[in-house]
Amino acid sequence: MCVLDAEGLIVQLNPAWENKFNVVRGDIEQSPFLAWVHPDDQASSRDQLAQLFSGQSSVSFSNRWRDCAGDYHRLNWEISAVPKSPQPRFEKAGRIFYAVATDISTQKHTEQVLRDTEERFELAIQGSNHGLWDWNLKTNEIYLSPRWKSMLGYQDHEIDNHIDDWCRFVHPDDFTQMWGDIEAYLDKRIPRYESIYRVCHKDGNYRWVVARAAAVWDENDQPYRMVGTYVDITERKQIEQALQEREALLSAIFDVTKIGLCVTDEEGRFVRVNSTYCELYGYTAKELLGQHFIKVLSPEHHERAIKLHQGLLAGDPTVEHEGEWHIQDRDGHYLEISFSMGVLTGPNGRRFRVTTISDVTKRKRLELERNRLFNFSLDMQSIIGFDMSFKEINAAWERTLGWTKAELMEK
Repeated sequence: MCVLDAEGLIVQLNPAWENKFNVVRGDIEQSPFLAWVHPDDQASSRDQLAQLFSGQSSVSFSNRWRDCAGDYHRLNWEISAVPKSPQPRFEKAGRIFYAVATDISTQKHTEQVLRDTEERFELAIQGSNHGLWDWNLKTNEIYLSPRWKSMLGYQDHEIDNHIDDWCRFVHPDDFTQMWGDIEAYLDKRIPRYESIYRVCHKDGNYRWVVARAAAVWDENDQPYRMVGTYVDITERKQIEQALQEREALLSAIFDVTKIGLCVTDEEGRFVRVNSTYCELYGYTAKELLGQHFIKVLSPEHHERAIKLHQGLLAGDPTVEHEGEWHIQDRDGHYLEISFSMGVLTGPNGRRFRVTTISDVTKRKRLELERNRLFNFSLDMQSIIGFDMSFKEINAAWERTLGWTKAELMEK
């Protein structure tokens, strides 16, 4: 507290100034009030004092006040005129004014920190292009940021700030899941709230959003506020859906083909097999996936098959990429298969071997039977090309004409 005269001089300070503001009363008393005010605050402080000195009974204002060390304190002033001083020592001062100063430096600092924090938060929200919502769980009032509303195609004034207006935009098929996620989080059955659902745009189309939020609980462990964001992930969901449809199509093609197909990784483990491949060997896909490919081969083929696999992935040009094998299925039946192999490089640089197999057992048997009939027929039979030269003749030619097969093939 201090006393001012009608000239704006400090007549007296109480002892609290020395303890609170690091000042020496003798250095300040009889000096002008404005001499201790920050230069940027002097004009406004002078105006307030002028009103007081011109007859106003009291004024309230704040300014920055300098102590004897040169440091400034933010003070709030309440100054009132005293009609007649009750103390004889103030008689020479004439009309006096009692001034009560309250140090609000900490309060002002806190307010500035809060403003800075709010500004950073607002800039972060704007920069991230997220829609903000702030829900009062006690009143069901909800703040929906202009960006939140614009994500759905609306102006700020077109949507009221109430939970019912928020909920009406959620797709009917997603509402139960969305609300259930909120309840589970507020009941602390899940550690954090994150929910993906569809919301209706003003144009009638639905947009996919991911909602994330955090709640605040009171001293009774009851939630009273929930603040969160909306992020539009429609484009991501469309890409995911397109990939799923593409994967479904490829899987359908993979499984519908009558050629056996398998994909093995660099270590030789099955990562994909189709139904035809499984049928040929007598296994289910579940039994093969994750297993080494030698599982379906007879022991006598293991060494050769592993060398083929390693050489193919290493890019060895001498490795055969196609051919025929004798195999034995799970039940012990022997089969003739034709195979073709290639290398597929994934987006992460990993290499995979893709193998196709076809059961040619019946074809081989038919070829053997055809050759047997051809070679042992009593009739002269031959195969002639378009150039009218012999491509193949049977033994009846040699018996009938007396020439050797080599001589006849030159004709």
